Amino acid sequence: MDFSAISKTYETNGLAQKDSARSLLDIAVLHGSENILDVGCGPGFFTRIVRERTSGRVVGADPSPGMIAEAGKSAAGSKIEYVISTAEEMAFDGEFDAVFTNSAFQWVYDPVKALRQCLAALRPGGRFYMQAPARKVFCPVFIATFDDVAADTRTAEWFAGFKSPWFFLETAENYKALAESAGFVSVQAKIVADGARRTPDEALRIFKSGAAAAYLNQDCYAATFPDSYAADFMDIMLDSLRRKADADGRLELAFHRVYLSAEKSV
Repeated sequence: MDFSAISKTYETNGLAQKDSARSLLDIAVLHGSENILDVGCGPGFFTRIVRERTSGRVVGADPSPGMIAEAGKSAAGSKIEYVISTAEEMAFDGEFDAVFTNSAFQWVYDPVKALRQCLAALRPGGRFYMQAPARKVFCPVFIATFDDVAADTRTAEWFAGFKSPWFFLETAENYKALAESAGFVSVQAKIVADGARRTPDEALRIFKSGAAAAYLNQDCYAATFPDSYAADFMDIMLDSLRRKADADGRLELAFHRVYLSAEKSV
């Protein structure tokens, strides 16, 4: 999945990812001198925050050339290194004290391999921190909205052939077991419902920053959809979100998220 097409707007639209980034940092233990790797860094928002927390080396990795290009622009002069790589194909070997991945793990194509590469990147005793959307009902409001897309005559025929590209697990115990199977120790995981009151327009921006890369991607469909499909999809979504808003014109946009911390054995 190449995010280059949305790389220029991702920073603006990624409201939910920014919220979760701050929550992920809340569970991290940093002393100010760690070498840190940000896996699935996108345009570098989280990497730039981490840069402020340490005097050590900071590296961001992402498979999208467009995202890395945007990250490089934003980080000019900040001594952050960026590399183009999937999580599964990273080639780091014992170079980091901490590895983070924020709002990216749901996109990996081989979860165990991705985790093993994160483990390999760590020094003995190094720490791993992950936040990612979890559960098939990753966002109840969005899922309800997609029901409207599925029922609308403009989109129903093609939406029936949507094939999810995401990796989701249903329980914290599932994520803990996965991390342990990759070799991590001292694994702690929890799934929470992170939410914020958003306007329908804000909710649509959040959709554009992530889920749209699949729902509006021809590669995720069994049949070729028409040129009008994306615009119809967005119109139906916005109308649905507006109908779900309360008297204040807002709705509770909650995401099920897994927060996981783990260590590499000494």
